[in-house]
Amino acid sequence: MMWNRYLSSRARLARPSNYRLASSSTRFAFFTALCKRRHGNYLIRCYMLVKLLYVINVVVQLFLLDVFLGTPFHGYGVEVLRGVFLDDKEWAAETSVRFPHITMCELKIYRLGALHRYAVQCVLRINLFNEKIFFFVWFWMVLVGVVALCSLVMWTARFIYAPGRRQYVKRHLNYVEPVVTEMDERRRKRKARHFVHHYLDQDGVFVLRLVAHNTSTVTVTELVGSLWDNYNIKLLDKDSDVEDDHF
Repeated sequence: MMWNRYLSSRARLARPSNYRLASSSTRFAFFTALCKRRHGNYLIRCYMLVKLLYVINVVVQLFLLDVFLGTPFHGYGVEVLRGVFLDDKEWAAETSVRFPHITMCELKIYRLGALHRYAVQCVLRINLFNEKIFFFVWFWMVLVGVVALCSLVMWTARFIYAPGRRQYVKRHLNYVEPVVTEMDERRRKRKARHFVHHYLDQDGVFVLRLVAHNTSTVTVTELVGSLWDNYNIKLLDKDSDVEDDHF
């Protein structure tokens, strides 16, 4: 199984190694070391970085529209709703600040061989559509930013809260291997703690949650059962190696 290979390779990387960092790149090396696979959180850090980039992307686009339109746009939706519902202003009065409906135009007319210039009012019909299009764009970008931010906070909480990871895996283990006696429950509790924090680690639980979001609970339960069986096999092999060494 590919996931077992990944967990095994991460366990090998987690072993201490004798290397020294150059003093000129110590800070950069320390930062990159926090995201390596040996810490068991490489995947979730990359995932959270992408979530953070989603939020930054929305904020940057809102302020880029300020430059594009030549007027403050990042607070457009809030100002329009506040003016219409709180200040009892008309819709046109609020939106015409950024998308004017009427402007002064210079009209040239030739009459009797002479050129006459007139200043008249012109209706900018295109702005009747622009104000509604950009009003929708503002709310869509804010909605995307809020959803991305909530997702980032949710995954950060899951990343930090260790008991939540244990409860998630133990719930699926109860489906695979139900406990019968209290002694079995205590024994399994110790093994499950080591299974979650040292075998699966944060990346393992993270992948299981992603599989649950995209498939079903049954699939995750079967996957946890396979990983649990592989973990028990490795423990038996380790115990047998220790007995052989003593012998």
